[in-house]
Amino acid sequence: MCVCLILGWFMRQKAIIVFAVAMFFGGVANCLACRVLDRMEEAGYEVGYWCWSTKDLKLYSEYLRIAPNKGWSRLTLSGALLCFLLAAVFLFSIRSLPETYSVEVLTRLSSTILSGIAV
Repeated sequence: MCVCLILGWFMRQKAIIVFAVAMFFGGVANCLACRVLDRMEEAGYEVGYWCWSTKDLKLYSEYLRIAPNKGWSRLTLSGALLCFLLAAVFLFSIRSLPETYSVEVLTRLSSTILSGIAV
């Protein structure tokens, strides 16, 4: 993300900055969701590594139900959902940028980064 922000600053590419902001919110959403799942595991619920959306939704609804009794904040789950939505909004807004800032720039950037990693 920092690389995207630095490149976006120097190259003045809006798509890179929007992509970095989307990845930031996606990372925060992931951290908060993992915190919710960790708390549910501590409470004795079965949490798998490869969950399906129905199982996750059941765990999240159960978290909302038991959070006040355990002294946990419901803002953790609400923040995860909000950050996930913000990440989606920023990520899908890249397509609405002018054509010179669209996916071609991100493709070029990712290939440059990957070639630097491969070296």
